[in-house]
Amino acid sequence: MNPVELNNILILASILEREYQLAEEAPRIAGVFQNRLRINMALQSCATVQYIMTEIMGLPHPTVLLFRDLEVRNPYNTYIYPGLPPGPIAAPSLVALRAVVYPESTNYLYFRLIDPATGRHSFSRTYNEHMRAGTLYIKPASR
Repeated sequence: MNPVELNNILILASILEREYQLAEEAPRIAGVFQNRLRINMALQSCATVQYIMTEIMGLPHPTVLLFRDLEVRNPYNTYIYPGLPPGPIAAPSLVALRAVVYPESTNYLYFRLIDPATGRHSFSRTYNEHMRAGTLYIKPASR
């Protein structure tokens, strides 16, 4: 393995570290990210935007990301810049490193948190499926 490959593994594992909550889902999420990279699709990781907000901008950790947060111009923003960000956003665990090296082979391109209490995600092959999962599982917060 050359240094560039190792660096890319560390960067992707650091993003995964901030995305997964259930260890058994880490390889599937890694597979989603690798599928996106393979087709030159933006990673669209909320974790990278949270990193920008908390570690670069010095803001409190957001409980919810707003659409305007996804538009911040920073090379770590994987919503607007394709590929991997310039460096890691966290210290990856062994679970995240292993998942990036041995990702689950699927044709999923999307995932979304559907149960904040358990950390369970829904996985989708198409954007329409992804949006449908949002309407099925995500309920508006009461005020």
